[in-house]
Order: sequence, then C-alpha cells, then structure tokens
Amino acid sequence: MLLVAQAGRVLFANRRAAALLSEGDGLKLLRSELVASRSADTRALRRMIGSAGDAAKSALRNGADSLAVQRPSGKPALSVLVAPVNDVRAELALDDSPAALLIVTDPQEGAHADAQTVQRLGTLYGLTPMEARVAVHVALGVSGPEAAEQLGIGPGTVHGHLKSVFAKVGVKRQSSLARLLTRTGVLDLR
Repeated sequence: MLLVAQAGRVLFANRRAAALLSEGDGLKLLRSELVASRSADTRALRRMIGSAGDAAKSALRNGADSLAVQRPSGKPALSVLVAPVNDVRAELALDDSPAALLIVTDPQEGAHADAQTVQRLGTLYGLTPMEARVAVHVALGVSGPEAAEQLGIGPGTVHGHLKSVFAKVGVKRQSSLARLLTRTGVLDLR
C-alpha cells in the first residue's frame, strides 16, 4: 500500500511496498517519485494519480482505477489499484495536496487470511468466516474470479459474500474496504 501525492511523490509506503520499490522490478522511486519500469506505465500511472487527486479536491466521486505494470524480470505484471483519499486526509495527517491510495498486488504472492485475522474480522464486523476470507482477498487487491479460485468457491458466491461484507462494514468500494481494514489494524498490508 502506498499513499502518493498528485505529482507522484510517495508520502507513505508500508513495509511490503517499500520492499517492492527497493527491488525495482516494475515500480521504483526516482527522486522520491513513483515511476514504473516502462515509460508508458509511468504515464498511465501519473494520469490515474492525477485523476484521483482531482477527484479528491472536488466533490466528484471518482471510483478506483487499475493498471497492470509490466516487470523487466519477466514475472507476471503487478496489479495497481489507484483511488482518491479525500475522505481520510484528516485522519492520515496529510497536508492539503491531493493524494491517491495505491494498492499494489504481486500475483505471485498468494493472498491468505490466517485464522486470527478471520476471527478478528468476524468479531469486529459480524462477518462469517467465508465473508472475512473474501474481505481479506478483496482488500489485498485480488479480483473476484481469482478470489473464487483461491477460496474454492464460485464467482457468484464471492460476489454475494462481498455484497454482504460491504453492507456490514459500511463501504461501497474495494479501496474503501482496504483502507478501513488497515486503519482499524485488522489487516496488515505488509
């Protein structure tokens, strides 16, 4: 997970994102700014971050946008979800510059919900164990079909559980779910 200013400056990177950036395989820091290995990916990423920043400054509600970032190593592309963070700016002690939340997923790292996380989610939000597992997968940026495959359930079942999770926790988007679960400390996006 990364918080990025509209101009591309990284404001925060959790441990896993910092490690990913230091590897430089797909995404890296160049003078404190987030860049991709390919210039086309950097341009697309900057456009999405700029749009998220514009949405954060206005009353417009802009949904999350995503991009597959190619990797020079030949490993599968990184999945980057970009969303505005206007509704959490004060809680995160950010200045007035618009910022975007980026959730970067490496498809080679399997998402998992350990028993303790599942139990905490269930207790905190009244989720069933499967709803909690679906919530963790989705918060980590796993697509519905991928979550279905990893959990051994159908895509329609994932959709139904996700709809229930959103209703129980009071969010409407995947990026909002990820922010909520990390802010409450239930989920550690290393």
